[in-house]
Parts: sequence; structure tokens; C-alpha cells
Amino acid sequence: MALVRSLLLLAAFGIGTFAGYVDLMSASATPALVVVAVGGLVLALIRPANGWLYAVIMGCAIPVAHLIAPLVQLTEAHIPEPNIAVTVLAVAPALAGSLAGMLLHRGLFGAAPRRASGMRR
Repeated sequence: MALVRSLLLLAAFGIGTFAGYVDLMSASATPALVVVAVGGLVLALIRPANGWLYAVIMGCAIPVAHLIAPLVQLTEAHIPEPNIAVTVLAVAPALAGSLAGMLLHRGLFGAAPRRASGMRR
């Protein structure tokens, strides 16, 4: 299971990087927000236990993309207003998508089995 978790974290990083690129190249923020929301939904549907982590990784990749863009001479289609700190709000749709994925997983496959607490009766 550690391999699956690692691959999904890598996928979250890749989706976040793609969302950051989409945000840099698009005149509107909406396409990037859709990318992180759908990415969060899919990843949380696959493994709901880490849904919040996937959302944070994907959402934080967008401000990082705006910070790195000037360093690699990448021109931005739009400048975030009022400043770059507003791009941190991309975590919200990522969390919403991840929550939807977790709920959809529970609806399709039922609740995850509980671990034994270790207490004996």
C-alpha cells in the first residue's frame, strides 16, 4: 500500500503542477480551479484516507507556479489580484473535490473497515 500512496502523492504533485501551468497560461482562474477540483475528486475516490493531503498539494502548487514563473522567464496571462497570496485560495476547490471523492467512495464502496483497537474484552 505504500507504493500506491506514493504514486498518488506523485500524481497529486503532477496534477498541481499542471494546474499551475494552466493558471499561468489562462486569462481566467476557472480552468485551473476545475483541474484541482476534479483531480482531488479522482484521487480521493481512489484512496480517501489521504484526500485532504492531495488537496493541499494540488492547491499549493498554483501559488508556487506563480512564484517560479518569473524565475524561468515564463510570461503570465494574468496577474493575480490583489496579490499572489490570493492564489492560496485554490486549496478550497481542491478540498471540495477531495471531499466529494471521499463521499463518493463511501457511497460506492461503503465505509472503510475499522481497525482493531487492541483492547481485549
